[in-house]
Amino acid sequence: MKKAIEITMVIILLVSNVSCRKTLAKGEYVQYVKDKNNGLNKMVKVGPWDYCFQYKPHDYVILLEELTSLEKEKRGKELEGTAWFNISFHNRESAVSALRYELTSKDGYDKRLDYFLNHAVDDVKLIYGTSDTLLPIAYAFENNYSLTPQETIVVGFRLPIGEKAPTKDMQIVYDDKVYKSGIIKAKIAQESIENIPKIAL
Repeated sequence: MKKAIEITMVIILLVSNVSCRKTLAKGEYVQYVKDKNNGLNKMVKVGPWDYCFQYKPHDYVILLEELTSLEKEKRGKELEGTAWFNISFHNRESAVSALRYELTSKDGYDKRLDYFLNHAVDDVKLIYGTSDTLLPIAYAFENNYSLTPQETIVVGFRLPIGEKAPTKDMQIVYDDKVYKSGIIKAKIAQESIENIPKIAL
């Protein structure tokens, strides 16, 4: 009897948590995801370098792509079973693009660009829950052609079978071999994921 009561209480708490999620307008939702106070956008400082790890919920990705209703439905199905992040970085003591930082030759620039375009993907992984280590299934480097000091990596991971969207703690790990910042980690807590608002229709 006691066991049955405990199970019932757990179910009630879970249902209550889902129903209590707040609803936001589209613009407010985007700002919520970006707001560092909500646990989905983590900043890690290593020396003069700032690394920003932005978790991107499926609804957030779809909103930013400005799709039609039919395209949204299709895109939503494509995103099922995946987790997406932006990893942005810049040197807060320099106005120079991170790609050009402390470089004096075109050859050096080309090698650094090649690394971020083709090889940095090997230095990123996601620890999902307590034991699953996931490697990228998609990767892109957003080359801004030195127009701003900040550079951004976009990376996606395939979740374990049966998971349509993240439901556990996630720790994204990036081994910075260019600026010698070492292994950088940022955790997105399960609680922060559960608290993500709904979007008002």
